[in-house]
Amino acid sequence: AEMDALVTRGERTEPEPLSRVYDLAYHWDAAKDKRRALAYGLAAADQARGQFALDVAAEQYALAGRNAEGATQAVRFRMARGRGEALMLIGHFEKAAAELDRALPLAELPYDTADVIGLKGVLAHRMGMITDSIGNFEEALGRLGVSVPRTAVGLGASISKEVLVQTFHSLLPNRLHRRKPDRESDLCNWLLGQIEWPYYQHHVPSLLWASFSGLNRAELFPPSLSLVVQYVVHANDMGVLGWNSRAERYYDAAEKLSSELDDYWGIALATSHRAMGTVAAAAYEKGDKNARAGMELFSKIGDVGERHLAHAFLTVNLLRSGNLVEAAKESQELLHSCVRHDDNFIGTLALSYLTQSCLGHTAFDEFVGSVRVHPGHHLGHTCLL
Repeated sequence: AEMDALVTRGERTEPEPLSRVYDLAYHWDAAKDKRRALAYGLAAADQARGQFALDVAAEQYALAGRNAEGATQAVRFRMARGRGEALMLIGHFEKAAAELDRALPLAELPYDTADVIGLKGVLAHRMGMITDSIGNFEEALGRLGVSVPRTAVGLGASISKEVLVQTFHSLLPNRLHRRKPDRESDLCNWLLGQIEWPYYQHHVPSLLWASFSGLNRAELFPPSLSLVVQYVVHANDMGVLGWNSRAERYYDAAEKLSSELDDYWGIALATSHRAMGTVAAAAYEKGDKNARAGMELFSKIGDVGERHLAHAFLTVNLLRSGNLVEAAKESQELLHSCVRHDDNFIGTLALSYLTQSCLGHTAFDEFVGSVRVHPGHHLGHTCLL
């Protein structure tokens, strides 16, 4: 009874074994006791999400939803938002979109609205809808008070300012991490890290602004997962631009911090994305190792989009090292998985890598219809050309 009351109010409890909470949720659902089924369904869903049992989380959010008659708007928002995120991570994009669309009008706080719009940005990006993704991220940032530069002059001035700020951060590191953490700032830093991916495929100057702006903001607050994300994406950007020593330094920082925070997803992210920097540095053997480790970690976590990205890193490292047979095998497997999950972001890369590794001797005209290049996805369009 105590746990039932705490869960209904959304408070934290000492976690019971997931199997026990799951069994209780199933029991009360079968018994048609809607109040307890809702409470234990939410408890099981939240606990499963925390343990990366994403299929179970989606199932339990759905169970809670079946028993949500009379639930408050906040509880119904929590269910729709949680299930939408879980479905997105396991690659059920259309169902995830429906849940997030359901969650958005239920959001009562500006933070919750920005959070859901940001998730819609991630989802649109993974589906290859780059223009929509950028629009969602920019709207979410705007709701948190972050102004995104709109003109070429404003963008140039903003990049110059952020580079100058980063210079001071590098010279005076003892003045960092002093601000009191708050969830709005943490969400803002996460959004700036996420928006870099659609910018990378659409407009590189905007990518540079987001890279330095996000890093500068995150460094003002105590170390957190959002800072790990900023370290990783900044390292990616520096690697692409050829500043390999700086990229290596920030990959190291991301791995160290995620280990200190004991954050499994952060460790997987830092491990996997280092394989992107190795391509620019021509360290293909190291990239192969990191990409395979990233694939294994994200397979355990259940994050299909990040697993596809790690697989793409593996394929391009194999391709650049001249291992064409293995690169063709991996890129074909990757393409099949992307098509199955409607991942048009990585799908275009996979088809490009498959064609290159087969030296053009592949049924490109048959394969090209399996991926969609939406407006604004300049990188995907270039890959197919």
